[in-house]
Amino acid sequence: MSLRLVSHSKILSNIINRKQKFNELSALDMESVIKLASTDIDRQHFFESVLNENTTLLDNDSRKPYWLDNNFEAPDWILNLSESPKHIHWGEVILSDGNKLTDEIHRPLLNTFKTWILATDDPLVNGGKFSKKITVKMKVTLVVSLINAILINGDKIGLAKNHLFSINRDFIMSIINSLASAGSSEGIYRYSSRVKDFIATHCNTITKKEVDIFKKKYPVVMRDIQPEKMLLGLSIEERLRVCCFLKSNGHYSSNLNMNRKLSLLIYSGKIINPSDVSFNALSELQLIVKNPTEFFAVPVSDDTEEFSDRYISRVLSVFRLILASNSNSDTANISDDAFRDINARTVSLNTKVYSAGRYLSLPASLVFSSIKNAFEFCFGYMDDILDSVYNVLDNAPKENKSLSSVDRINGSSIFERWRNVEILKYISPALIDLGVECYTLRGSKVGLNFEDLRANKGLIELHSVLMGAIQVLIGAIMARRIGELISLKPVGNLSHSASIVSNSKKFVDPNSIEGQSLEYKLIFILKKSGSGGDHGENKIIERPIPRAVAGFIFKLERFNQKIADSEIQKEKMSLFNYVNPQRFKLSKCNVYSYNLASDLFCDYFETDCIEYKGSNRRYYIRTHQLRRFFAMVFFWSKGFDGIDVLRHMLGHTDFAHLYHYITESLSGEVLNGVKATYLAEKVLNDDLEDIDKLRKTIANQFGVNKANILFDTVSNVVEDYSDGYDTSPHISKLKKQQELESRIITLLEIKAITFEPEFFTILTRDGETQDFNLVLRVKEHVED
Repeated sequence: MSLRLVSHSKILSNIINRKQKFNELSALDMESVIKLASTDIDRQHFFESVLNENTTLLDNDSRKPYWLDNNFEAPDWILNLSESPKHIHWGEVILSDGNKLTDEIHRPLLNTFKTWILATDDPLVNGGKFSKKITVKMKVTLVVSLINAILINGDKIGLAKNHLFSINRDFIMSIINSLASAGSSEGIYRYSSRVKDFIATHCNTITKKEVDIFKKKYPVVMRDIQPEKMLLGLSIEERLRVCCFLKSNGHYSSNLNMNRKLSLLIYSGKIINPSDVSFNALSELQLIVKNPTEFFAVPVSDDTEEFSDRYISRVLSVFRLILASNSNSDTANISDDAFRDINARTVSLNTKVYSAGRYLSLPASLVFSSIKNAFEFCFGYMDDILDSVYNVLDNAPKENKSLSSVDRINGSSIFERWRNVEILKYISPALIDLGVECYTLRGSKVGLNFEDLRANKGLIELHSVLMGAIQVLIGAIMARRIGELISLKPVGNLSHSASIVSNSKKFVDPNSIEGQSLEYKLIFILKKSGSGGDHGENKIIERPIPRAVAGFIFKLERFNQKIADSEIQKEKMSLFNYVNPQRFKLSKCNVYSYNLASDLFCDYFETDCIEYKGSNRRYYIRTHQLRRFFAMVFFWSKGFDGIDVLRHMLGHTDFAHLYHYITESLSGEVLNGVKATYLAEKVLNDDLEDIDKLRKTIANQFGVNKANILFDTVSNVVEDYSDGYDTSPHISKLKKQQELESRIITLLEIKAITFEPEFFTILTRDGETQDFNLVLRVKEHVED
């Protein structure tokens, strides 16, 4: 045996025993070792070692992911999937035979449920990929709902006696159908129905006198409620009686929000962690309405958005993970045939499943007017608002003083005196002239007066409108996701091109004279990107931002830095912060406060209202609507030629996803218009394959001779400009193009032609490259 062969045998042995790394070999040694391994008895171990070296898949313990604090066998689990750990108390579930889920008799069933949850992040059953925590959290939440669906319907399948043996295709279809038609809260838990049963049994003990007293104290119960939100179908009199009973029996917390007592009474012992389940809010039982808007909102999407075909596909994908337990000896197995021929299509045959992405678009005029209003508001009032807020917070009573303590002389609390009297000393004269007269318009019991909002009476509300204005600008002009904007840092979100004026490393204010010569970019964490696993993270990218908007962001950052440098507060901040109306503090941005600022912006500028389901409703702008608006406007103006630039700006990972994202919100008429414009331009520039087939189809459809259908080329177009007018293009050329576009639109509408992109992936040494071809298909009806 040659020395070289002996050397490669030793290398092979070292790799199998993980004493040497395959990736560190030379190309020549790699090739030789692979050839040797292909004939070696230990070739499987070799390839497993190489696989694990690059993926760590085989080192992964499927029963101990990094986010599970406990051992697999523990009766209580702690899942660290977010800032607030999720607890699962397996032993609280009692089956119909009186035994706990954790009792030895039900150990196989328990192990199946546990394995199902862990399978959400097991790369061996997820295509070799580790998921990000947010994705795992979403999957775990869905698995818990499906486990609860099995527990709730346990009697139907004899769960306590047979475990999962009796689960079949019909049972799974019934659960999926329920989800598809009614969602989790109603389809799985039947929450409103169970609350109705509870009400009918317990709420008849309340007297009329108790109701009359309650009515005076909580008049909000008698408010108008959107018809689609009246899940219990209670009259006003019934609402008063039910809410009175619930309040008398401790079903509301001190801040008047409904607590978990009712859901615990209904579901305790029947499902996993009933206190953690998010049920639909029952508007009829609310004693307080948080930050109501002036009008009911025009829905941002169809009421049925949750139950789309894509949603059902995701549910089925997670449901099938239960099969991961079949390879274990200590679990209750389920038949593979239970999922036979179940997909979104078969579900749609049994219940109404809606196409994904049926978003209700914002009117273009509304978005453009909102951009105008936002710019004017920021230019006019931003400096005064930020300066006044800082002065108020810096001089307000400190935390060690009780804001609720009462001044013996004036008879009012420190907070009340400050927000109505003392505050005026620290507000700029410009805002006083504008109308500001108090700290906030929001009281503990009195709702927001929207006429006072538009009269600029509340400082906090003006600050929120300012935040909403900047959010609208970034959303409409940069098309960022809400998660990307919420995660922006207090400072350091901007970069700029190299300064021509100065070599200083100091960041140049976009509002300065020097800043006028620079180009700026926004730095943010790109959501829906990056890698998963224990050290998973999103990509950090930069995208161009208009200098004026960069100037607004810079001012916000300067304000945040000033707050951070002072002793006003120690809490963490983000770029967008909101003044707490009950404390002289800033609160870090979250989805709720972000949308609240957008709502106040819309009410302040009175965005359009429409008649919807019998009531007058207002368009309240949401970030994803602005993002889609950006995509559609870009697509309208650039068509297919700009799709790669659009993909770069939006941060989409592939063309097919982007095309679906754009077109799912476009009407057929608009999309056909874009296609027709593109085709007409290609035809007029003699730059289209199958142009002769298209000519024959137009001739057939419009009853003209094929020879009379002339498609101008660029050289012909030049003649249109020979009359001395410097137009681009000449009006006659526009007329020709308009006529051609009109005919092409007709062909698209009757499906005589189709024009769609076909996407493909090219594998190279440098990785994957995605591209697409635009394919024109013509149905020929005319022969020469």
